Amino acid sequence: MPNIIDIGGAPANEDCAQLGQTPDFQRVNTFEVFAYKLAIIARHGMPPTGCKLAPHTNRHDFGVYTTLALHIQDEDDHAVEAYAEAV
Repeated sequence: MPNIIDIGGAPANEDCAQLGQTPDFQRVNTFEVFAYKLAIIARHGMPPTGCKLAPHTNRHDFGVYTTLALHIQDEDDHAVEAYAEAV
């Protein structure tokens, strides 16, 4: 069974789109998550085989928002474990 680690919609303590407050939230949120994914890849490299960075849909009382998640298929792989700890 795959594990999913929700990394977030943007780096900690950074300004980001707010559900219910930011105009055109869905477009801005999608862009931020994509930019965050690219930043993590630039810093830590591509995820090794056995895991992937992908958008994760979250449902909230105020609507739907997206965060970046690390989907882990092979948690026993040392490269996957190291990558998960790094990001």
